[in-house]
Amino acid sequence: MAAGGWFDWSTGDLVTEARFQDIQDSIVFIFASESAANSALTNKVEGTIFFDTTDNLIKAWSGSAWISAETGDIEGITTSSTSGLDGGATSGTPSLSVKPNSATSGTVAAGDEILFGDINDSNNLKKTTAQDIANLAAAGGITMLDVFKTTADITATNGDITANLSRVSYSGFSQLGTGMTESSGIFTFPATGFYEVTLQPNFEINNDPSAELICVFSNDNFSSETNVAVASMGNRSSTGAHFYQFEKSVILDITNVSTHKVKFKTDSFASGTILFDDATRFVFKKLADT
Repeated sequence: MAAGGWFDWSTGDLVTEARFQDIQDSIVFIFASESAANSALTNKVEGTIFFDTTDNLIKAWSGSAWISAETGDIEGITTSSTSGLDGGATSGTPSLSVKPNSATSGTVAAGDEILFGDINDSNNLKKTTAQDIANLAAAGGITMLDVFKTTADITATNGDITANLSRVSYSGFSQLGTGMTESSGIFTFPATGFYEVTLQPNFEINNDPSAELICVFSNDNFSSETNVAVASMGNRSSTGAHFYQFEKSVILDITNVSTHKVKFKTDSFASGTILFDDATRFVFKKLADT
């Protein structure tokens, strides 16, 4: 029988079988699972309740199945064609995903709010404004700038420059950010990113046809190498000393600081050619993240 309603008992009232059944049908039983409840409650009626110790839920018999008495049932989730969301359902377990292409187009204003995952807070979702993003972009700029020089003349020598290199030091300049690391002429970048490497040679070419200062790049820690920039100058006169100072740059995408490195070398030097110390510079500038 179905569980009865509330009954106002008085002293001396007879507890009939029907009244006692009502009491039993209305109490909360305790079982470890729905199958255990089904085995024990063979005469359960619509509204019979038990506590499921496995799911930690109170469940009620609907007449045909156990349903959770603690959570509501969402009848449906729908999304409009311009909501920027995709998914939804009227039964089962609906799912939603962000679909920016379905959102209505608009013009960004400074106060518009934008959602982002905060990397400094376990990627928790937070909001900011378009103006904040604009301010951050404007404050970016160059984050790394470093300059090295030769500390001794290089004369009539062709090959890698492996010594007599140091960071420049003079009033009005200091490196910006974490600078380059140099060891035996091999330069290691402080972080991944796009870098501009500029050669600024100061040559004396004396009765020589030409002279070259070369930037050499390797992506495998110099198991192999490639000439990526050549600062070259030829003597326009057959006799006499001529002095040249100019620059040559190359852009490099450094994606691995352990293997992507550069060095410098001279070539086409003959007797009388000099690469002057102190006046020859190597400039490293980080332009952007890779």
